[in-house]
Amino acid sequence: SGAFKPDALVLGAFQMMDGFPFPAEGERLQRLQRARQLTDEQDPSVKVHVELASFANSEFMKELYDTGMLTRVDSLGMNEQELTTFTDWLSKSPTSDGSLIRASDSRPKVRNVLDALRNLWKLIEDANEGLNTTRKVTRIHVHTLAFQAVMIKTGAWNRTAEAMSKASLTAFRHVCGFATNEDIDLNKGKVLLFDTFVDSEDEELAQRRDVVKTRFHNGVVCWDDTRDSDSSEKVTMCLSPNIICTDPVATIAAGDNISGAAVAVQI
Repeated sequence: SGAFKPDALVLGAFQMMDGFPFPAEGERLQRLQRARQLTDEQDPSVKVHVELASFANSEFMKELYDTGMLTRVDSLGMNEQELTTFTDWLSKSPTSDGSLIRASDSRPKVRNVLDALRNLWKLIEDANEGLNTTRKVTRIHVHTLAFQAVMIKTGAWNRTAEAMSKASLTAFRHVCGFATNEDIDLNKGKVLLFDTFVDSEDEELAQRRDVVKTRFHNGVVCWDDTRDSDSSEKVTMCLSPNIICTDPVATIAAGDNISGAAVAVQI
């Protein structure tokens, strides 16, 4: 039989290398370069998703950046802490050796997350400007306690609304410990997202949008978020409320499961 040909390549757990005492100098970078080589070997039609994690070492962040694992892939996944850390580090400059932000709001407002998403999108675009790369970020997925949010290049990914619903349900199942084929118990869940939300701190750009909380098969709202009317590249944002588990069983690897489930829907 022929070699396995995936539809997507999902990479994560890089945090295990952050602070690990590798026996040989430069070994960590070599391993990152091997991961980079793995992505380069994939056909351009294969989507490459990288899941971020909590990093404490700015030198390691720079190594990830230099190998292209943070900017020259198709998709990124992260929580609100990682969004803050990565955006802050990238805004300082890719050569920054400054410390990484260690804490952020654990229950951020929707508008703050969406503005941070827009900012990160622009920072990545700027970082890749002039580079000859076969891949560019066309999708950023942020998972928080209260909601899922995603920004995509319009048309680059399929079934985005369905993916956000799947991410929300996966978060609930994983944290509450429900098996994939097991009925969920909504008595163990609650919703924190309000009926409406404002999508930006910028009063001139902000719009109030309605979110259906009680009918979760319709509980996703998507919109055209192209801010530059002259831009040839359109972007779409989607947001979905989470069913939050009130009786948690497992939180480790929640982000990997959430992001992986969403990517699987979109390939």
